[in-house]
Amino acid sequence: MDDITQRLTALNQAELAQNLATARADYDTYVKHFKALVDAVHKNGLTENDGLQGTLRKSVHDIESVIKEFDNSKLEAGMLMMRRHEKDYMLRVDTKYGDALKKAAIAFTGALASSDIPAANKTAITQKLAAYQRDFLAYMDGTQTSVRETKALSDTYAKFDPQIVAVEKAIDKIEEEASTATKAAIAATTLQIQIGILA
Repeated sequence: MDDITQRLTALNQAELAQNLATARADYDTYVKHFKALVDAVHKNGLTENDGLQGTLRKSVHDIESVIKEFDNSKLEAGMLMMRRHEKDYMLRVDTKYGDALKKAAIAFTGALASSDIPAANKTAITQKLAAYQRDFLAYMDGTQTSVRETKALSDTYAKFDPQIVAVEKAIDKIEEEASTATKAAIAATTLQIQIGILA
């Protein structure tokens, strides 16, 4: 782009050079959003065991393994409800499921408090529940960042692409005009040589 801008300036195509400079600014914005999207995707995790996704998966298994030690249908149902909201969020990427998970966690905490599970185990489950909620919210925030950056990337490309196409067409026109002028100059020179030979 810098090379093309210099060439356009040398050809006294200041307006076209300015159009390319504007496109360059949008291109730089595109690159910025692309890098941010790549960072967000890596942070979220490329597989179920990586990044925020892996952290969430581990905290889910931690709390589920503790709950399995006790035969408590209310806690199991509460955990299943939270997992349902978690999975719904992963499928639809809608933040309303984050709110639903928070409500389910409150209900789960109530069921835990009224259970006959020993106090030490209740404390352990409460801590693991807090970790699960924290990791889910971090995962949700990370995926929302990916959604925002994807939209910004798409919007920037929609603005940037027509500018580049317009510059490309303008350069093609300049090339065509230059080619026509060159052919005309060659024809005129050839005619002058033929007249000179004839004379």
